Amino acid sequence: MIQKIIYIICLVLTLGIIVKYGKDVYSDYAAAKAEKEKLTADMMRISDENDKLQKKLDGFSNSETVIKELKARFNYKLPQEKVIIVAPEKAQKASE
Repeated sequence: MIQKIIYIICLVLTLGIIVKYGKDVYSDYAAAKAEKEKLTADMMRISDENDKLQKKLDGFSNSETVIKELKARFNYKLPQEKVIIVAPEKAQKASE
């Protein structure tokens, strides 16, 4: 009789330990899964950004594109070019 009681107590303790560690393992698994999803989203965002930058970089392989960017950003002009500045017309008076 005492052996059965000891056996049941050991069984209950063993099951309790298994359940506790099972919960811990599942909790770690859930945290790792959430981190994986976050990292996957970050990887996709960075991959898209990389694609955009690569397209922009590929555009600069053409010398015409480089000259166009220089002109747009730094008011660059080639030695043989002339620049014409067009001033906007003044607004006409409302009384006219």
